[in-house]
Amino acid sequence: MFRHVAVFSWTAGSTPEQREGAVAALRQWGEDCREYGTLTLGVDAGLAEGNGDVAVVVDLPDRETYAAYAADERHQAVLRDHVRPILERRAAVQHEL
Repeated sequence: MFRHVAVFSWTAGSTPEQREGAVAALRQWGEDCREYGTLTLGVDAGLAEGNGDVAVVVDLPDRETYAAYAADERHQAVLRDHVRPILERRAAVQHEL
């Protein structure tokens, strides 16, 4: 098993509509990418200062599947059209389970 975890922080100038649109697009990608594995998305609860805004966890069978997931044009479109325009910071890790 292989896990990908990404945490996104939005820019201060992003609008609520942009942030909601990015989350909705990521949720839809979670439905669309089931051929690769299971995507779980969580919006920060606001309990601690300095947290990211959204966390995405994707469980995949292996490294090769991660590579296909990451390269998928639908995934790239979500990042290009919804995430990157309002992205201030991203942190990620991929690891074996």
